[in-house]
Amino acid sequence: VREREYERGLDQHLHRHIDAWLRSDWPFETINYLRPDYYFARGSCLCETVVFYAGPITGPFELCHCSRCRRTSGSAFVAGVGVGEVRFVTGADKIRRCELPVIQQPPPYVRCFCESCGSVMPDPGVIGRQEVPAGALAVLELQPQRHIYVDNAPQWSLSDTDLPRFSAAQIRDFRNAEN
Repeated sequence: VREREYERGLDQHLHRHIDAWLRSDWPFETINYLRPDYYFARGSCLCETVVFYAGPITGPFELCHCSRCRRTSGSAFVAGVGVGEVRFVTGADKIRRCELPVIQQPPPYVRCFCESCGSVMPDPGVIGRQEVPAGALAVLELQPQRHIYVDNAPQWSLSDTDLPRFSAAQIRDFRNAEN
């Protein structure tokens, strides 16, 4: 995959389809990839103090509406995707960790963020599988699979299917026309 296509997610797309084909049409007991890092997505915080690679992207890709996720994101939900591991390139030491107490059952609620810009980041203390913030990844070919904790969701957050959708240029033009 050429570098310009890598940045657009072609490597993820090809890996997912080749892996599915090998598993469905070939009688292999296991599949070992020579370069499993092909299926790692680049991620960063807003100020790019923290840069990491996450993969392989295994899912699930969930949109969580629980009250803690809504409060930490300041939005209707947190978009998180499961990955096999996270490899930090820079800035792991600039990540701060906020751990809230257990409410109903372990584990406690943990939120990691860049100390410079506040972007939610993966936890550098976790070895192996973890959930990473989907919005921190430069390219993510996987689509969300489900909304979770919808019983905690504000009504307005689940009713957006008929709302107009604007590109960056379209919203600029729309807002300029309003003024």
